Amino acid sequence: MITFDLRQCQITLEELFRAARSEPVLIVTEEGQRYILEAADKFDREVAELGRSQEFMDFLAEQEVGGISIEEIEQRLRPLAKEAHDPQAPEKYPAVDPTTQAAIEKLEQGIVAERRGQWPIATAHYRQVLEHYPHAPAAILDRARAGLESAQLREVEWLLNERAWLLNEREQLREERERLREERERLRQG
Repeated sequence: MITFDLRQCQITLEELFRAARSEPVLIVTEEGQRYILEAADKFDREVAELGRSQEFMDFLAEQEVGGISIEEIEQRLRPLAKEAHDPQAPEKYPAVDPTTQAAIEKLEQGIVAERRGQWPIATAHYRQVLEHYPHAPAAILDRARAGLESAQLREVEWLLNERAWLLNEREQLREERERLREERERLRQG
């Protein structure tokens, strides 16, 4: 993953898109917010591959956050979300005020980002639910708190894995540099 910190450098949109063609790009704004830019077709392929992976599907089925499974939360929120998107639903479900609707949408965005492995984005959405909608229904706030904790832990795990990978790459470069020095020395002597 390529990282562009806009607090330290300026980059054009064309340069961002060019970089995103080869691999995902992490963009850090001047305010410190983090965004990920990735080619849509690559993401679609990854989703399709993960969807065919029984091991990954089993992993998702086992995931529980804060003692409530994602499926249970979705089941609880489905009537609220349906009301928010279906004008014919008022007779079936209680009315949802615009604030609760906005909290549901932001929570859904967090869940989608979390499922995609976009931990910084998920973290931002969950934080927004907690900070901007403190009077939302308890189920929404509970899921946002649990999601925030989970996303932060996974983000730290991802960063540690990234660091380990970079350290490994650095070690491999050192070994290659040493091998090239030895080869150069051998060629000088030979």
